[in-house]
Amino acid sequence: MKYLIVCIILFCSVFIANAAPPDTTKLPMSPTVRITKLPNGMGCYIVKNKKPEHRAEIRLVVNAGSLLEDDDQRGLAHLLEHLAFEGTKRFPEQRVIKFLEERGMTFGSHTNAYTSGDETVYEMQVPSDSAHVLATALDIVVDWAVALTMDSAAIEKERSIVIEEWRMRELGMQGRINTAFYKEFYHGSRHGVRLTIGTKSSLDTFHHEAVRRFYRDWYTPANMAVVVVGDIEPDTVQRLVQERLGTLYQLTPKRNVAQERSSMRLVPNDSIRAPRIVLHIDKELHTTVCETHWRTTADSAITHEDYRRAIVQSLALALINSRLNERAVSSAKPPFRRAYVQWNPQDRLNASTSLAVEPSAALFTSYEEALKDMRRILRDGFLPTEITRAKSSMLKSASVRFKERENTPSVSIAKSCVSLFLTGGSIVEPAYLLHLDTTMIANITAAELHQTAVRLFPIGQSQQLTFIGVPPQDSLGMTEESVRAVLARADTARIEPYQETTTTQRLLKNIPPLGKIVRERKYAKTGVTEWLLANGVRVLLKPTDFQQDQIVLQSSVEGGLSLAEKSQYLAAKMAAELQDPSLCGVGALSASELAKFLADKSVSIKPYTERLHHGINGSASAADLETMLQLFYAVHTTPRADSVSFLIAKERQLQAYSNRTNSPTNIYQDAIDSVLSDNHYTIRAATRHEIEQWQHIDSGYAFYKRLFQNMRGSTVTLVGAFDVERVKPLVVRYIGNIPTKFIPLRFRDEVGYPKSGKVNVTIHKGQDAQGYAFTAITGFMREWTSTIDMEADVLTEILNTKLRETLRNDAGGVYACEAGIQCFSQPRPRFVTSLFFPCEPNRVSMLRDRAITLLRDIKKGTITEQELRDAKAKLLADREPSMKDNPSWLTRITFWTRLGYSLEQVLEYNNVLAAITLPQLQQAANRFFDESNIGTFILLPEHQ
Repeated sequence: MKYLIVCIILFCSVFIANAAPPDTTKLPMSPTVRITKLPNGMGCYIVKNKKPEHRAEIRLVVNAGSLLEDDDQRGLAHLLEHLAFEGTKRFPEQRVIKFLEERGMTFGSHTNAYTSGDETVYEMQVPSDSAHVLATALDIVVDWAVALTMDSAAIEKERSIVIEEWRMRELGMQGRINTAFYKEFYHGSRHGVRLTIGTKSSLDTFHHEAVRRFYRDWYTPANMAVVVVGDIEPDTVQRLVQERLGTLYQLTPKRNVAQERSSMRLVPNDSIRAPRIVLHIDKELHTTVCETHWRTTADSAITHEDYRRAIVQSLALALINSRLNERAVSSAKPPFRRAYVQWNPQDRLNASTSLAVEPSAALFTSYEEALKDMRRILRDGFLPTEITRAKSSMLKSASVRFKERENTPSVSIAKSCVSLFLTGGSIVEPAYLLHLDTTMIANITAAELHQTAVRLFPIGQSQQLTFIGVPPQDSLGMTEESVRAVLARADTARIEPYQETTTTQRLLKNIPPLGKIVRERKYAKTGVTEWLLANGVRVLLKPTDFQQDQIVLQSSVEGGLSLAEKSQYLAAKMAAELQDPSLCGVGALSASELAKFLADKSVSIKPYTERLHHGINGSASAADLETMLQLFYAVHTTPRADSVSFLIAKERQLQAYSNRTNSPTNIYQDAIDSVLSDNHYTIRAATRHEIEQWQHIDSGYAFYKRLFQNMRGSTVTLVGAFDVERVKPLVVRYIGNIPTKFIPLRFRDEVGYPKSGKVNVTIHKGQDAQGYAFTAITGFMREWTSTIDMEADVLTEILNTKLRETLRNDAGGVYACEAGIQCFSQPRPRFVTSLFFPCEPNRVSMLRDRAITLLRDIKKGTITEQELRDAKAKLLADREPSMKDNPSWLTRITFWTRLGYSLEQVLEYNNVLAAITLPQLQQAANRFFDESNIGTFILLPEHQ
């Protein structure tokens, strides 16, 4: 990619004293972005981009959303978006979806749309190596723009589907939290009363003509733009766009977007001068929410000064978060488990900065301490050493971004083109952007950063909004007055100046000597080199050119949580998480010291423990590969037992346990887990007694060392931008010298399996009219093979399509539904077939029965050859981009080596898929849909 995207949303700021005069010249637009306006006023944005290959991202952007709805149209801008997929003049009866699915594109992931208060955007990803497909995709755009059918039957069907979407969004604990927050955040603004989803009353009662009127009023060429980004020829696409969209009638809009928006209050009313407080007590809350927002107005960045202001803002936020994180990990009794600040764009005109606090003890104590940390920063600013590290980190990110300039995905560029049409901005070539980054970052002063922090967080002023959500159990003594008392104490408290801790300790005390390779093998077809090291570790290396500056790593060895005894399971389960170097440090370096050491490096290392395997996940830029391998060596040889992260984790577990049964979905999930594992200790939630008895140092840390200090039999895979011979000395030095024991670890069959038979569970919990249905069919298999696994994948694609058609399109009973078939090869070959959907409570049983009937019909032979072809096309379309993706290759190699298969198996995917026949799939359906062992789980409101 010959450019990078800079579409930055900023807010107005005061002039920084003593700074150079602002550079108000516009950021230069890259000539590789072809921007035109068609004769009818429609915008057109075309960009050639080769990531992913043979794909094009197409957007129809409509500069109209829910803010423009009339009083009788609440929620109809969004419902209209649904109707675009229901039928058009040339693509009736969902032929848009069917056309794309026949070419491997999946509804939801490749074909979708969204509506906001400000705009509506239709999205497609299509194969770009077919002129017919590309031309037809633009025909779809034409129909979306001017030829929606909107017949009454379709409107009624979508009415019920959108009501189910409203049920998912607006009901339940999260919906109540969102409503309480945004009602106050958007106080006095039209945003607060024109929610995209609408109201239940409006959705129940609107007239069909109101939908059609919105389409006539706002879907006009002057309000629209088409975006095409991908592996295309711009001249060809320009011609196709002109032929299809440029000839649309030039209609003078009946209503003007800019005029109508200018008559609305879109910025909240600030007539209330004091900082506002919202207390939300909810009996279904199972954790505490504590956030303070400072509302401001957003602007589009178009000048050099805008970009510079954005860099200063990002640097200030990074410095504040570094301080807060250091406080959270620097003592045995930290003031809060976590605290962080961020910038939150809300819509085109409104944004906020925020401080979020996860309390470690009493909420008010943690909140007050976080506010005092903020006060210290706003009073004193930042130290030169802090600023130097933050600048180094930002420059490193800029360097990596420049190196990966050819690998910007088309979806990101398409998103930026949408922003360019709607709000302005710039698309800047990477060389120029790197020049801006390096020169601007170097010239940022401590005074600018201090003043920016003050501007971002005007504590105590009228635009401040504090939102606190708590369960009833934790609400004692919590009033608006008590919250104001916390703010007052933090405002007047004596705060000592920040003292930075430094260390001269190194990552490794001693650099290990070179190890040895005892066997080498090359897999020509996959491009993988295999080394067996003298310490018994197998290393697989796949150099690629997919990314210019990315290397990913994963180690895997048998054992995992299966080796933990029942009495130590909680400690074992949390061991790898607590040994994450970012939480506990490593060797002689604490977590904060390690963070400072890695500030100018792009490196990540994190241990993991799964049921049957354990190991390390890692990533690094090419220049930082040695640092990543040093960390890899250190987490195995010099792990660090850290009491701070343990105490934080234990308190989090205790708090989660105390309130977890407030949540209906937690109770529901516990019931499902209990049945599907026969209440096995490896699956069920921990008891309070187990949490209270949990000791990481005596149990979890010992278990971690048992696993990670014996790598014999393990496989370490490296994929990415490296040369095999050049990395050889690093690999044999740091991986080849990790001590191993003579006997390798082996996993145990310590897995909870469901009891045989049929189970029906109904739970009544929750105060809103929400229902859930989950069905699971389980069974054992004589063997696991790649063919059986592929059959499961094909059936999953077909089942999801049929389930959507049955429950959503035909019954109008759900907004979303999901099906899946998962096969397990270890420790015993088995499968789980699952169906899940939320819906209106009174329809749960009926819709569940229809889903079960669907499975039975499939077993009778209702799958067609066309459905089989479509499913294969979808799987191939998903696989194609992943074949040029480093993490995907890492996952594949790890998967096949765990099974003991040849690495050449990775390349057999297409052949195995192509060989699947309809009779073969029918046999698979009889296996995976056998109702001998079936569990049905229903969640209904507590008063139903």
